[in-house]
Amino acid sequence: MFEAMRGIVSCLAQEYVEGAFERAIRHSFLVSADMTHGVHPNFIDKHEEHHRPELQKGLVIKHNANQRYATSGVTAFLFKELQEFITYLLRNLGEK
Repeated sequence: MFEAMRGIVSCLAQEYVEGAFERAIRHSFLVSADMTHGVHPNFIDKHEEHHRPELQKGLVIKHNANQRYATSGVTAFLFKELQEFITYLLRNLGEK
């Protein structure tokens, strides 16, 4: 994986910069992305009432008490902050 990331950093750089890859790693975090399924109308009772994923409503952050997902308090917070920032950008897109 590091070799692929090294290749991406070198392609994005305009010129060779000593330590660019190491800086990119320090300023990054890894996202374990997966999909979730929307609620099937025939199986609504399989989901908790206030925890039903809806299609086309944004990101779903999965949590599990048995730690079956990589979500932590830090990553959930970062995604919520990112969502607010993107929503802010989308709201202000036409206000220039």
